[in-house]
Amino acid sequence: MKKATQLQIKEHNRTLVLRTIYNSEPVSRSAIAKRTLLTKTTVSEVVADLIEEGFTNEIGHGPSSGGPRPVLLGFRPEARTLLGVDLANDEFRGSLMDLRGKILASEAIPINNPDGDTALEKVYALIDKLKTHESSPLLGIGIGSPGLINASEGIVRNAVNLDWTDLPLVQLLEQRYQIPVYIANDTQVAAMAEYSFGDHVNIENLAVIKIGIGLSGGFIINGKLFHGDGHGAGEIGHIVVAENGPRCRCGNAGCLETVVSSQALLNHFTAYADRHPEYLEILHVKQAGDIRIRHLYQACLNDDPVIADFMKNASHYLSISISHLVGILNIETVVLAGMLSKFFAPYLEDIAEEVRQRSLSALSSKTRIVLSTLGEDIVTRGAGSLVLKNELELV
Repeated sequence: MKKATQLQIKEHNRTLVLRTIYNSEPVSRSAIAKRTLLTKTTVSEVVADLIEEGFTNEIGHGPSSGGPRPVLLGFRPEARTLLGVDLANDEFRGSLMDLRGKILASEAIPINNPDGDTALEKVYALIDKLKTHESSPLLGIGIGSPGLINASEGIVRNAVNLDWTDLPLVQLLEQRYQIPVYIANDTQVAAMAEYSFGDHVNIENLAVIKIGIGLSGGFIINGKLFHGDGHGAGEIGHIVVAENGPRCRCGNAGCLETVVSSQALLNHFTAYADRHPEYLEILHVKQAGDIRIRHLYQACLNDDPVIADFMKNASHYLSISISHLVGILNIETVVLAGMLSKFFAPYLEDIAEEVRQRSLSALSSKTRIVLSTLGEDIVTRGAGSLVLKNELELV
């Protein structure tokens, strides 16, 4: 085993101290020393450097335990900014945020089925717009991209909707902006957002199922993002659950994505409205081609029985997939995210009950199925957390 160099030791100590302040503020130097098992001298030296870099400051005094009142340190989230980008929807979205994930500025650029070169130019344009809002040094850029992503090499192996194959996106962005860039699949990034900034902060094992145009899962295992051997972990949307079901874009029939996704919902109700023109009045549209997700969601809120039938069927297929996750991974917290997740709000208990029926009770009895509270910014905030993790090791 190689002996750690002086520089490695110094970096390790810096990370320990900064993480302690980040997670435990307000905290004194002596308390940091006790928690990290570092000497008080080492802690004082590291803190002096962190104050100079702007990451921490002295914010007051704590209560005395018999001697002088200790000086308390606070974390300064405004010391650096994070830039997160979401490339997974019908528009590219980006956010600048502080080191606590608070969004400081957002931008969006429509895309409309671009070719590969055009898509790349739109990524540049989005980041350029976001950088005009910088108020403190940019720590790095995080990207949540659709498709198969080689995160370790920074390559988009295949993103059909963006016309990208083996695109070295991280290399291109680092050359252009001269700052660190990190990338992962958008659903894996969404899992990072829940782990870092959501209602499930630091839960060691966590599954996020993102339901939108497609459907996929992101997993935090033992506190780390799980990519899989081929960097494709979480492609549950292409597991067949409906025998003799609709043909999927992957070539198979009956994939989960064909019965549980916004595209499946639109396909179903466009065809239904063609057969039942009177239903257009309920949705307040003139023709079937005008139906959008917002029309269907309003009908859902109005307890429309036709929508209810579709959602019950979709919930059944979603339950099958979640029961497989519970049985294989023994994950107790499953979070539904993405534009279609809100449709499932009335069916969460039904889904949980079917998961219990389909899984070993000793495992599924503790499973919680909940909706994300991070909204449409879940991917941009998760992309920011990629930077926070890789650059400062704070999540």
